[in-house]
Amino acid sequence: MLHWLRLILTTLLIAMTAVLVSACVGSGGGPSTQSESSQSSASGGARVTVEEVINQVETDRPRDSDSAQGAFAGAQIGQDLIPGDGVKTYRDSEAWVDIVIRDSVRFARTTPNTVWRLGQFSVNEDTLLRLDEGKIFTFDDGPQEDHRPLHIETPAGTATVRGTWMSVEDHAETGVVEVNCFRGICELTNVQGSVTLAEGQKANATAETAPGNSQPMPEAAKQEFVQLHEVVSGKVTVPAFGSSQAVASSTQQASQPTETPILRPTLASTPTPVTTTVPTTVPTTVPTPVATPIATVAPTPVSTPTTTPTLMPTAAPTPMLAATVAPTFDPPPSLVIISPVPGEEATAGTQLTLSATATDNGSVTSVVFIINGEPQPPITQPPYSLDITVTEGDSITVMAVATDNLERTTTASVVVPVTFVGTTVSITSPAEGSTVREGDIVTLTAAVTGDVSTVVFVFDGASLPALTQIPYTLKYEVPVSTLPPESP
Repeated sequence: MLHWLRLILTTLLIAMTAVLVSACVGSGGGPSTQSESSQSSASGGARVTVEEVINQVETDRPRDSDSAQGAFAGAQIGQDLIPGDGVKTYRDSEAWVDIVIRDSVRFARTTPNTVWRLGQFSVNEDTLLRLDEGKIFTFDDGPQEDHRPLHIETPAGTATVRGTWMSVEDHAETGVVEVNCFRGICELTNVQGSVTLAEGQKANATAETAPGNSQPMPEAAKQEFVQLHEVVSGKVTVPAFGSSQAVASSTQQASQPTETPILRPTLASTPTPVTTTVPTTVPTTVPTPVATPIATVAPTPVSTPTTTPTLMPTAAPTPMLAATVAPTFDPPPSLVIISPVPGEEATAGTQLTLSATATDNGSVTSVVFIINGEPQPPITQPPYSLDITVTEGDSITVMAVATDNLERTTTASVVVPVTFVGTTVSITSPAEGSTVREGDIVTLTAAVTGDVSTVVFVFDGASLPALTQIPYTLKYEVPVSTLPPESP
């Protein structure tokens, strides 16, 4: 009886020790867990991480310094972002950001010359990004059920995507926001109205106008999605038409098959010593109970699988992206305004020639001049020039926008001061002292400066038809009765 009581006490002691060891292992890294918990709480249970940086990319994390928003500094791979943080890219620069909520992973590809911030959201609310300028691509990788929408707020309205692939671009120079819905269902909404987009459709809007009717996406816009670095590198696969879920070949999925063979040999070998030990220890009273609890505690190291998966996913993404990012990047067109040049002045009432040069490694599809905010008709082939009449005012703001075959844009601008010299009129044809004969057809031309609306020629006391635009030129047949008789 004393033997069995001693056996029971020994077993209980070993079991309590195993529980204490398990509790210590489970609570390891207490300070780190508390930090991650507070970080997760700050972003509503979500995790937003910078996964890739190409060239010059900056992030604004106000909590890292005493300064307010706007203190952008160099971005780092692995940086966590919380609501209020911002991402900024420069020319020829891009960034990749993961937004993880529940089992759903949202990806955000930030193109060159773009600024956006992360808005307030939580697991039970919608995700919000505020696009200040530039272009951003978003797409999902996660379960289709219970997909909550991702809202991208712009100065001209809000674009909404639910489990789809979408791009949003804010053309700051024209105030136009363009939404391309590559897969699934999207929506563009502002205070004037809204429009729902099906797969392969696009729509535009401004702050003053309602979203326009949906239109088919141009082929160049579709190719932008297909040529994304994530697609080319194989990290994500373009979903089939009619599907709104991206299929990812992430390293976590790739690592799952390797976990299974690691665990199974451990579990299979553990029962073997138990089977061998039982017959040997049955005749002996004391060793038998000691051997049995040790065999029971041995499976506790099954917690080792928690270490194995964490090492494999972190190493794989880096070489895949580095090998495929650079060859697929296509820069925007280059653009230079050659007339008027900076510092040049214009006179009210005269003509001014606008001229620009534009080149691209693909092709330039159009150049649009914008005069004091008013877009002029697009020019689709060189020379990219336009003549305008200078109106009265302090200055003229001339802006040019070049677009290439992938719908990437570049802008340039110049401000021209305007001078006013009053109204002057001079007759340049016929020349003073010239002779005309009866029945001759004479060309009458006047040079006028200043703010003039009408020019009227008076020939031998008779007013001719009024002219209202440059050039002030008129063909006139000299009547017979207007000439004095010739002397013999």
